[in-house]
Amino acid sequence: MPNWVFNTLDVKANRTPDQDIVLQAFRDAVVTSDGKVFGFQPVVPMPECLRGTTSPAAVKGLPTWYDWALEHWGTKWDADGPAMTCRSRRHLVYGFQTAWSEPEAAVLAMSALFPTLGFTLRYHEETGIKGGLLARAGTVVAYQGASRPKTRT
Repeated sequence: MPNWVFNTLDVKANRTPDQDIVLQAFRDAVVTSDGKVFGFQPVVPMPECLRGTTSPAAVKGLPTWYDWALEHWGTKWDADGPAMTCRSRRHLVYGFQTAWSEPEAAVLAMSALFPTLGFTLRYHEETGIKGGLLARAGTVVAYQGASRPKTRT
């Protein structure tokens, strides 16, 4: 059983006239195929050929689903138990859990796809580790607390 990380993702539009439309497009884009209000898979989809692969990979040198998820989502599985906790014309807030680590890579990918929106991720892990980040246009603008650039081997 993993240590769960409790995440809050704030997504904000700026005040230019078309930003409410961009925010609506983001809201529609993150709905999962099974109707959950938020997930990484709809906007950062895992390749079908990797789903269900095991480690080590059947063909040496190819990633497994786990390797891919860590690289592209920053966490082992898609968002768990997602809920939209706030919705207004220029602001969305989602709450969800992830296994073992915060979904920094997924948030950066989402911010790259929606570069005019601001993304603030706040998280705390069951053991007390907490932090956050502010992302825009695929780049971390600022880290808070335990967040830091990660290197994966």
